[in-house]
Amino acid sequence: MNAAMAITAFLCIFIGCNPGWLYAMLPFTVEYNAYTSYHVSETMQILLFTAVGFFLFVKKLAPEPTISVDLDYFYRKGGQAFLWLARKPIQCIDTCVGELYRVAGLIPAMKFSRDVGIFDGAVIDGFIDGLASTVRNIGGRLRLAQRGALQENLTMAFALGALLLLGILYFL
Repeated sequence: MNAAMAITAFLCIFIGCNPGWLYAMLPFTVEYNAYTSYHVSETMQILLFTAVGFFLFVKKLAPEPTISVDLDYFYRKGGQAFLWLARKPIQCIDTCVGELYRVAGLIPAMKFSRDVGIFDGAVIDGFIDGLASTVRNIGGRLRLAQRGALQENLTMAFALGALLLLGILYFL
């Protein structure tokens, strides 16, 4: 946009200073002198009265602290309708849905999570703790059965394994 304005400004100044260049581009010859005394005085009168009119009405150009209601009227009415819609029916629906969620969703979810916590503490932790206690008790009993003689333990393990293998082969 700035480039277009710069090109236009250049052409205006150039053609204003050299009007013969523009007339030379016409398809037929035209004899015109832009700087005759009549034409210059006429142009100066137009510029002078334009300046006088501007200075007489310059106070009218000052902005006034008013609201211009043109197409803005429709936006304002539409905005008021939207605010009423948001404040009355949509807010009522939102309140009802929030209350419904609190009663039908949140309270049962809290009760369910409390029951799951009780189940976790009583059943699952009890099973895991009970399993650990059982393993500890079995380990304590096996510790008493093992005296530290490695050869005896290996002999007993091989003998037990052999008996187990013979029992399986016998029943097949």
